[in-house]
Order: sequence, then C-alpha cells, then structure tokens
Amino acid sequence: MKAFVPHKDTLLLLAKAQRAYIDAYNSQAEAGGFLLPRYPLWAFAEELPEAVTGCTIHAPQADGSSAVFPVELEAAGSSMQLHIVFAEQEGSGSGCCGLPGMQDFPAGGAGNQFPLRPRTFRTGTVVLQDNGWQLFDERWHKTKQLST
Repeated sequence: MKAFVPHKDTLLLLAKAQRAYIDAYNSQAEAGGFLLPRYPLWAFAEELPEAVTGCTIHAPQADGSSAVFPVELEAAGSSMQLHIVFAEQEGSGSGCCGLPGMQDFPAGGAGNQFPLRPRTFRTGTVVLQDNGWQLFDERWHKTKQLST
C-alpha cells in the first residue's frame, strides 16, 4: 500500500481543521452521536504516480459516516483523487446519519484556509500493523521552485 504524507506544517493546518470540524459537530446536541478522530492524517492508495507535479487539499467533506479531506494529485497530464480520513462517526456500523460538510459550520479560521496547495510532501510505501504505521521507500516531492 502507498501513502501520501503532507509536510509537517501542512499536517498542523489539517489537525487544526480536524479539531474545529469535530468540535463543531460534537457540540450539536441533535447530532445523534460523536465524531472520533482518526490518525494518521495520510491518504492511502494501492498505487501513486512516480512524478507528482502538483497537489491540492480541499475543505473537509462528508463521505458516508466518515469525514475526509479530499486530495487531488496531479501528474503528467492526469490527476488522481485520494481522501485523508480524519474522523469517523461513533457506531458507524449501525447506520448512523450522514455528516455535514464544512460549509454547514460557522465560518472560522479553519475553514478559510482551503483549498491548500502544499509545495512539499512525501509519498512512500506504508505498513500498517495494529495501532502503528511505518513509511518506507519515502520520496520527497517539491512542486514549485522558490522565486528569487
């Protein structure tokens, strides 16, 4: 399995948005359950392109009983859609109701930063065991050169 891993600065922004989304959802009495955070904030796929030329992370969206950050990887004239799953609804196996998108919550600092276009990120082979994960054969990608 392969993984897309944002840079640590991007991970910090995603963690803030994750916390804001979960707090806003859990503060609603009529929500019918709680959202629980999921880690790591990585996107997983069977295969990823070798030469990634661009990346866009979009605002949080509902995907069934999970909340995700949609990720678009661009490579050599094509694009690939991935999801970073950052929260799951408690008891999601029992047919819980759907989740709202970020636009349904009050405007705040967490929702205003999207879409993110990170310049630096990693891809690699991942091994998931029990409650741990390891990244092997990692490769750093820089999508744009800094101007002088």
